[in-house]
Amino acid sequence: MKITNETVYDWGAYVAMNRMVTRATHRGQSIALRVLFAALALLLLFAARFQFTGILQVLLALLGAVILLWTLFLNQLRALLMVKLIMKGVKVFTNTFDQEGWTVAGVGGEQRMSYDDIASILEGDRYFILLEDSRRGYILDKRTFASGELERFRSLIQSKTKKTIENV
Repeated sequence: MKITNETVYDWGAYVAMNRMVTRATHRGQSIALRVLFAALALLLLFAARFQFTGILQVLLALLGAVILLWTLFLNQLRALLMVKLIMKGVKVFTNTFDQEGWTVAGVGGEQRMSYDDIASILEGDRYFILLEDSRRGYILDKRTFASGELERFRSLIQSKTKKTIENV
């Protein structure tokens, strides 16, 4: 019994992956840091507007704006960096699952993986994420499973990894 999934690793997939991993692994820490940096950004913008003039005013306003944008759009920025710098464009990966493990076929050829490599399994509205650790994982688009294979995949991945799927 083989189950095949083909996933396009594009900007949307990486945004979803960043959100899901953040929610599953360090949500409280992420929220606290975002609140802290948003407060810092607002403080810099306030200081630039009311406390300083000249070049210092411009620099503080720019720094405040950059920090605020980073705080609001962190997942999107990470996804953009992945697509543009690390993956160098959109890539398609094919995952084929069987009883012994799975094969990832993509840009660099094929790589055989063991179910023991999976630390956790995340499920969102559109994607599964198979995490090796908090920074590395595999994205599986649920829409590209053939009819009936989605439930078979859930059953296979839970039985082989002995892990429950975490809905995020």
